[in-house]
Amino acid sequence: MKILIVSTHPTHPAIEGNRRYILNQVELFKKMGFDIYFLLLCVNKGEWIGDRQQIFQQMNKYWGDKLLIYRKGKFFSFFKKLISKIREICNHGYIKCDDFYPFGIEKFIETIDESLKFDAIIVNYYILSRIFSYSKIPLKGIVTHDYFSYKNILTGVKGAWLCTSADQEAKALQRCPHIFALNSEEAIFFKKLSPRSTIYNVYSTYNIKESNMVGNHKLLFLSGKNNYNLIGLKWFLDKIYPSILNAFPDCSLDIGGGICSVLGTSITNKNINLIGFVDNEETFYDRADVVINPTSQGTGLKIKTFEGLSYGKIVMAHPHSVSGVFEPENCPVFTSIEPCEWVSFLNSIWNNTSLILEIKDKDKEYISKMNRYVVGEYKRFFNSI
Repeated sequence: MKILIVSTHPTHPAIEGNRRYILNQVELFKKMGFDIYFLLLCVNKGEWIGDRQQIFQQMNKYWGDKLLIYRKGKFFSFFKKLISKIREICNHGYIKCDDFYPFGIEKFIETIDESLKFDAIIVNYYILSRIFSYSKIPLKGIVTHDYFSYKNILTGVKGAWLCTSADQEAKALQRCPHIFALNSEEAIFFKKLSPRSTIYNVYSTYNIKESNMVGNHKLLFLSGKNNYNLIGLKWFLDKIYPSILNAFPDCSLDIGGGICSVLGTSITNKNINLIGFVDNEETFYDRADVVINPTSQGTGLKIKTFEGLSYGKIVMAHPHSVSGVFEPENCPVFTSIEPCEWVSFLNSIWNNTSLILEIKDKDKEYISKMNRYVVGEYKRFFNSI
């Protein structure tokens, strides 16, 4: 089967959650034996996080001749800014589902399909859903990544990215017969918005990595620099970490990823180490047994939670970070908003190595089961053709 994936975001370098998700999906499809092409909507500088030259170097290295580029110039970027301002003034910041649609891309897809003959097309984000109104590719699916209806109210963040109204998100989703939700809560919501579409709860898949027990009093947080991560980290540093330090004065927190670039001099605690950009995640996760995900706002897939489990780590999180996860009753993630409960749990694992080993086994079992479920969902999609 030949599949075309369409995205406004690159897969490389995989320094953001959405890039990691798309890359995980691509790797899974390759394992399933499919031939994958990637169509990237290329826009002006500043639209992507990271060095533009490095992005294209890594994209070309990974994709080779399977990378297809559709370019939009300065006018498109100007138009997006203009329409965003108009919506902010006249529509409470809610964009229309086709406001950021790159007109002309449907003709480009038609042209490449004439020669490559795709069996399936998978589009990322509702803002590209208009493609389905034109595409003749037999099997169509949309990866939602998140739900965006009234996201400003849901998260409390004014000007939330791609925030729209329920009728506009419904209009976009109803164009596609197959919808991929990233958690169970979203799956329920999308079924209400698009009753005739088939909903697949695909979470994500993760490679299980073997890791040794480290045995130190260190916490790890690997994160991009979006606002939700910053809010979550502030909550952890203000509400949770002081109690942990009171019980374990030698406890350090290593922070890695793009979030370091915006923290700068705001971090003065000598127990906190800013590692910066992380080239090798495996090396970063080898630093400690315990990973935190304090994200307390936002929607979509909490990829940092599952990533920690895939490395066989003890994952401690804000309860929000496990909302809508696969089999929540079996998810081996500690969650709480109470400082005393964080301290008590750390005390139990740092004084009981057998408990750490037991949780590592549960991590592996949970990720393996979720992977099998996700593969089953994708098979259901591909068998529908």
